[in-house]
Amino acid sequence: MADAQWVVFRLGHWQYAVSIARVKEVLKPIPSVRMPRVASFVRGLFNLRGQVMPLLDTKDRLGLVEETPAPAGKAAA
Repeated sequence: MADAQWVVFRLGHWQYAVSIARVKEVLKPIPSVRMPRVASFVRGLFNLRGQVMPLLDTKDRLGLVEETPAPAGKAAA
């Protein structure tokens, strides 16, 4: 059996990992257009190869507070 591969990322002070098999692609920052009257976690829209996509702030969507530090050396499950 092959070793598992993970994409590791941070949201606030917390570290998360997702199986690489569940990740479609990782993008560099892309300019986006802000939209009026949308949920606070919707940061805008961007064009991805001709398809309009929403830009979401996952930290805001999950209600993660920046001031709460993660325990040292701990990653989220």
